[in-house]
Amino acid sequence: MRNFFSKPIVPWVLLGIIVVLSGVLIGTLLFVKNQPPQVCGVPQLVAVAPLEPDSSKWGINFPNQYSSLQKTKDNNVQTTYGGSNKYSKLEADPRLKILFGGYSFGKDYNEKRGHLNSLTDVREIKRVNETTPGTCYSCKSSNNPGLWTKYGMAGYDAMKFSEVGKEITELIGCVNCHDAQTMKLIVTNPALEEGLKAQGKDWAKFTRQEMRTVVCANCHVTYYFALDKNGNKNYLTFPWSKGTNIDQIEWVSIIHRKRFAFCLPRLIWRGRRS
Repeated sequence: MRNFFSKPIVPWVLLGIIVVLSGVLIGTLLFVKNQPPQVCGVPQLVAVAPLEPDSSKWGINFPNQYSSLQKTKDNNVQTTYGGSNKYSKLEADPRLKILFGGYSFGKDYNEKRGHLNSLTDVREIKRVNETTPGTCYSCKSSNNPGLWTKYGMAGYDAMKFSEVGKEITELIGCVNCHDAQTMKLIVTNPALEEGLKAQGKDWAKFTRQEMRTVVCANCHVTYYFALDKNGNKNYLTFPWSKGTNIDQIEWVSIIHRKRFAFCLPRLIWRGRRS
């Protein structure tokens, strides 16, 4: 055995193995690289245009999913966890009027409802007035991905609520979370993409399982309005630059919004408990 490994043929055998493995690796990489682009796994009956805001057109291809979306309008029942029955939380718990004193929620604060009530509820809330920014429509309509493409998020956020509302006709829908051609889950809210980048994350590299959570963050997140480079003070921002636990989020809010009156007492109280 010792004589065999001392023979000149051994280096050539090892070299041959390396060459074969290298060829397999290169072949695998080329195969993966040259795969056709991802397409929808279900044959579509009709073509859906990119950024199509009308969910009924998506519903022709996906009637079951569209049917379940329709239920979000009428499933207004009370449950152990809140449900979606419309009622005033300020009237149900008068203590909230004190807690939200001087804050917009002290004017009107109702139970949230399903996606197909999004426009009705935001337009009827007493917190909306002539000074309300268009930013407040950011999580309310499937028109938004197209409007963000048209104006950019800075341009969108610089408009008034009443101005943006003239171009808002559709409720929350399919395009808020899905690519029209492949149906894959995507990030459509520019503020979410910026918030992820602030953490050094690229959503395009997330797994499908991760995206099932991330797409909800197109809307269901903590946020604040920041000052952009053009002087607009209503730029939608997710306070994730220091992390995503509550103390890190509140610290960013204090620094950027100077919300000392609102945030600092809670941090002091939390510190006394620890």
